[in-house]
Parts: sequence; structure tokens; C-alpha cells
Amino acid sequence: EGIKRWIDQTNQPRLADLAITGEGSSLLDSYPQAIPPPVMDRPIILSGRFRGEPPAAIICSAAIDGRSVHWRIPRSAQPPDAQAIASIWAKMRLTNLADDLLRSEIQSPSATRRQQLIDQMERTALDHAMICPFTALLAIDAGGTSNIVLTNQWRNP
Repeated sequence: EGIKRWIDQTNQPRLADLAITGEGSSLLDSYPQAIPPPVMDRPIILSGRFRGEPPAAIICSAAIDGRSVHWRIPRSAQPPDAQAIASIWAKMRLTNLADDLLRSEIQSPSATRRQQLIDQMERTALDHAMICPFTALLAIDAGGTSNIVLTNQWRNP
């Protein structure tokens, strides 16, 4: 069964070079930055931020078996839940920043670059009420006192 499904997936037209742009506005950033190759029956979730008015449509472009194709996805008349969309974007941004941090520590360790990435992760997490390894941790004393310890340093026990 697994082999048959794999053969069916590999015999489908090949989608490559997937990209998105906003019609009538400029995308500031989109995630994942390196769009993964698609696999049949699995969605690709893309998230982006724009400047100014929301785009009239999102334009997706790709190549299918070497042939250039474009899709225009018009903006919905019903506005989406902005907070939910922002949370999806923030989660994808945090994942991308964590990947960048790991890559930078392996390829070219730099204290300045590391701190920049940590600062971006902290800001994104705090702006979107999310947790990342570098956001503040709140610990309440189990002894029943009202002592609260607040730290902005994550430590691996």
C-alpha cells in the first residue's frame, strides 16, 4: 500500500518554483521563506505580511513540468479572523528564525548575528503572545508566598 501511494505521488505533474506575490500591495515577508517541494495530498501553508491596504488578490506562480502557470486568488469579501492569521504568520516566522539561528551557529558562529536572531524571536513572540525559548518565564513560588520570579533568560536544565 505504501509503495503504491509513493508511486502514485511521484507520477503526478511536478510543481516547482512556487512563489506568491500580492496584487496591489507589497509583501514584506512570507513564510516559509524556502517553500518546500509539494507532495500530493498534502497542503502547503504559506503566510505573508503586506504594507498598506490588503492585496486585491494573491498571485501564485509556479512551473508544472517546466510550463509556467499562475493562479489569481481574489481577496475574500468576508474578512478573515485577523488574530488567527497573525498567529499563523508569527508561528511560521518563529520557526524560520529558529532554523536561521541553528544554521548560523553551525555555518558561521557570530555573537552579533545570534543576538539579532534572538531579539527578533523575542519581539515576535511577545508581540503575538507566544512562547519561544527566549521569552520571559514566569515562576510562582510553590511555598505559598507571593514571590514572583521573572527572567528573560532561558536556561536548559
